[in-house]
Amino acid sequence: MCSARHGEQEMNVNEGTVVLELLAAIGEDRAFLDAVDADDLDEVRRLMRRAGVPGHVAAQVVQAIVDGDELG
Repeated sequence: MCSARHGEQEMNVNEGTVVLELLAAIGEDRAFLDAVDADDLDEVRRLMRRAGVPGHVAAQVVQAIVDGDELG
């Protein structure tokens, strides 16, 4: 299973899929991936907030980017 660790929590592939589905639902999946590629954490956070990604999952995504882990 692919995962990005954050302390004792773990983001699994299903959560990563949900994040992308929420972003796609508002038409921002491409913008999100571009922000991830650019390491633009402010934009990553803004897009996830706009898409309704739960805070604990958003924190795990940001930590995975900071740590250089692959997302789902």
